[in-house]
Amino acid sequence: MMHRLGLTLARLPDTFYLQIPTELQSKIPQFVGDIRLVHSLQCGVMLFSYVAALSLTQKLCDDNKIGAVRYGAHALVQTLGTFLTLYLLLSPEASISAYR
Repeated sequence: MMHRLGLTLARLPDTFYLQIPTELQSKIPQFVGDIRLVHSLQCGVMLFSYVAALSLTQKLCDDNKIGAVRYGAHALVQTLGTFLTLYLLLSPEASISAYR
């Protein structure tokens, strides 16, 4: 992911059929990260998104006067989705992991 993301800037002109001089193309930065760094960043983004989603769900449930049972159901689904995604991202034995 980090390797492909690092190449995004270099491939962006080709995506939109823009002609960029070759001397300028060689100056476009490319980033490559160690797999541990990629996993750390992905975990950080997932955990931040989880907290933000729970906060937003709490606010929406309070604003719409939805009870604790429905909030709990939403929070449970968000929690299970987050932990399942983290498990699939980080487990080396899972076949979906792209970093083996």
